[in-house]
Amino acid sequence: MAVSFAKRTCETCGGTLKFDGQKNVFVCQYCGNTYERTESYDGAYSVRNAAIQALNSMTSLGGTLDGWSLVQDNLNECMKIDPSYIGSTIAQLAASVQRAMILAPNGREAVRADLDKAQTCFAKLPQPFDTETCLEEAEFYSKIDSSDVRTLLTNVFSAFHDNARVDFINNGIDVGDIHSTEAAMTMINRAFSAQDWDLLDKALQSPAAIDTGALFKRLLEQYPDNDHKAGNIAGIITRGVDEQTVSEDLSRYLSQTSDSARTRYAVCSSCMARGIVPDGAGLCALFQALTDESDTQSEAGESIIALLGELPEGRLSDADTASIVGFILAKTSGKDIPRALGALKESGYFIDLRAEDILAVLIDDSRSVDDRIALWNTACGMGLEPRRRQIILSDYLGTRPSAADLADSQEQQQDSRPAKIRILEAIAKNLPDGVNPLVVENYLMKQPCPDGERKPDIINVLLSFTTVGETLRRKAIDYQNSTPDTPQTTTRVLEALASHGVIQTIGGALGQTGVEAMRSAGVSASPSALDEYLRSTLGTLNGQAFDQVTAQNLVVAQSRVSAPMVVAYLLSAPDSMMKAQFASRLLKACPADLSAPITINLPGGQFTAPMLQCYLVANQDSEQTAAGIVEALKQYTAKLNVDVEYMGNSMKFRKFVRSGFVNLPASTSGECMHIGLFS
Repeated sequence: MAVSFAKRTCETCGGTLKFDGQKNVFVCQYCGNTYERTESYDGAYSVRNAAIQALNSMTSLGGTLDGWSLVQDNLNECMKIDPSYIGSTIAQLAASVQRAMILAPNGREAVRADLDKAQTCFAKLPQPFDTETCLEEAEFYSKIDSSDVRTLLTNVFSAFHDNARVDFINNGIDVGDIHSTEAAMTMINRAFSAQDWDLLDKALQSPAAIDTGALFKRLLEQYPDNDHKAGNIAGIITRGVDEQTVSEDLSRYLSQTSDSARTRYAVCSSCMARGIVPDGAGLCALFQALTDESDTQSEAGESIIALLGELPEGRLSDADTASIVGFILAKTSGKDIPRALGALKESGYFIDLRAEDILAVLIDDSRSVDDRIALWNTACGMGLEPRRRQIILSDYLGTRPSAADLADSQEQQQDSRPAKIRILEAIAKNLPDGVNPLVVENYLMKQPCPDGERKPDIINVLLSFTTVGETLRRKAIDYQNSTPDTPQTTTRVLEALASHGVIQTIGGALGQTGVEAMRSAGVSASPSALDEYLRSTLGTLNGQAFDQVTAQNLVVAQSRVSAPMVVAYLLSAPDSMMKAQFASRLLKACPADLSAPITINLPGGQFTAPMLQCYLVANQDSEQTAAGIVEALKQYTAKLNVDVEYMGNSMKFRKFVRSGFVNLPASTSGECMHIGLFS
């Protein structure tokens, strides 16, 4: 037996009917008669169909009123059949709310009529909603199969904060069967708002067209850190996205998110597999997270290498590639560097190894020497330019190494040399044209030297791979004349220069250091060594105190001494037993005309005379020493009473002495008297 929804009373006793949901029948509360749930006898089927059809047409509006005529036709049909039917009222309510939402951007006046109508329709509905008392309305909702319509109605009742109706209608929604964009986005927004991630996972399976770009970004930023995140992102990409926009979103996510490295890795890998590639900064941020959160450096390296192997070709800019290479060199382990660079290269990217990045690894004493050498060999094997290799060598020489890199190595028994020496040798071996002599020259004169007492060892390595030229030889002379190093270091540097044939002789500017170097290096003094020594000790340079023994050690058969330095020796060298004898050697080594006048400074002014006369009036020696020197000087002067000049006035030497312009030294006053200068 069927029952009319309009009556809902027992046909036998007129008693009240109650719906039994489990059996899907109405039961009389008095006599127990049962009635099937049907509307075929009271004409409700056609009006319900019209109302549902009106609601269906609303789900296809797409946010505009372009299809409103169809909605209005269906609404008119409802009103024509039965304007009092609950479904007709609900359809009118939904239509008014929809129109108001579409017209809302035009201002409040544009939606006033629709809002008023919506309020009127909602007021007609029984309050509160309950399935026991609102059977006809509940029946209407139960006949709605479309999840799009149900979602539409939940939006409508949510606007009125009618949670009872929202909850009842919502129970019949199959999220995966939503087809309209509005319904799908409603469900997605609801899931985000409630942080109902199970609902969101289901909503994302909807076939409805959605704004994939906005949703991609929202998933990255708001979806929780779990195993579903990467899969949801992949599903959005599959639906179609603007690659440029979502790539930027992905880059920002990798750089800024607090998600775990595992989740970031999964998201990035999933995106790259579908052609979405983050920029270099994003990838480096991910690599850093993997490095920070992995149990071992090796584990992090494997993940980084795997990601680099997944990179689609041609998606990274040169700057992006450079930043990735920089990270690999700076942050990955030594054994992983070649593999990581190789993976990047295999993915189709040109590896431009920057000098500063390679240098940073070479000076990183937290890495083993073998790892650093392996990096250098890898870089050269990947085509590092010869010119850039020279730049790296020069920069490496200029860095101040740690104490560990200068100490004897404990890493390998077979090579205990300092790290810097071993690395430097490895660098030099991979220079096609050897070490540029200019690099050696600059290092030789570098002040202060960053390597301290290890400088000679480094010079030895450099010279082993250098073609010695004339400019380098000249620079070695400059080094001798103005060494920036300690005497001990200087001696060993000169040893190295001599052993490699850079210097054949040693000058005299180094003084005792030079003499020591001569002995250890097995070279002789240069012909100018003695003159240089006198200039630096007795001349204008005065770099060190004069030492008679050192001077004698600098004498060679070809020694040449300038006249000013002979005078400087005679007048300034300290008195000693050897002075007169050594003076004779100097006079023989002087190629100048010793009888020619020279000028010296006396207390009263300048005095110009031959060397003998200058010595007679200005020496500070003992009488014995002076006698020997005067005897040696006499052979270069034809007569003693020569013309001299004092303070611009010319006169004979006798007159000058007798005039009392100067006080003759005691050492030579007797000699002057002997030659009759006072008679």
